[in-house]
Amino acid sequence: MKIGWIDYLNTVPFRKAIVNRNGKVIIKGVPSFLNKLIYESKIDIGIVSSAEYIEHFNRYFLFSDVSISSYKKVYSVVLVSDVPMERLEYIYLSKESKTSNLLIEIILRKFLSKDTQIGFDIPSKMKTGFLLIGNKALEEKQKFKYVYDLSDIWFSYTKLPFVFALWCVRREFYYQSLDSVERFKLNLKSSVNEFFKKDIKYLKPDVRNYLQNLDFSLTKEHILSLERFSSYLKELNLIDKMPNFEFV
Repeated sequence: MKIGWIDYLNTVPFRKAIVNRNGKVIIKGVPSFLNKLIYESKIDIGIVSSAEYIEHFNRYFLFSDVSISSYKKVYSVVLVSDVPMERLEYIYLSKESKTSNLLIEIILRKFLSKDTQIGFDIPSKMKTGFLLIGNKALEEKQKFKYVYDLSDIWFSYTKLPFVFALWCVRREFYYQSLDSVERFKLNLKSSVNEFFKKDIKYLKPDVRNYLQNLDFSLTKEHILSLERFSSYLKELNLIDKMPNFEFV
């Protein structure tokens, strides 16, 4: 079983599920890298961008009950700049992300009706903002005058949590390894439960506060949010068709 793992602070509650290797091969990378690996069948299970599932839903099944989500502020997915958002001419996207890049486009086009340019080139003479995610966002956002939390913006317009990442399994692997996939799914849920009952108290207060602010569940409300996110992507022609959300 090849498992894709994102070594960000927000994955710590799942860590006990991968500690006992027992036939597991752990492959680490940023979200965009793991998206590529699971799409190319180079890993079997992974915590991947919500956008990866939405775009290629017919290749995967979801694990129920687990995600990386947030209500209101997430703190680790932010747009930073030295000028207000309304004055930005260009936003430099994150090469580590897929979901966050699409979310900033929805915020600009659907919520704010702005035509701000976005991409992966940094223009020298344009007022530029930067999309930061994960540990980099937590460490570097204080260097900037303006910090906009993307999850907080999403919540203000939708009143729904935002789902950044999902645990997915390739359909072919699932059918080949039903028992081992089911055990791993249960281990993920128990890892989260044990972390918040026992382990979190040993962390530094700022880390503890950050993780307690996140939401690691996947309820009907989360699926509703994923459907809303998908509908905006479809309206903007960023995906070809609406996904079905199917679980192991």
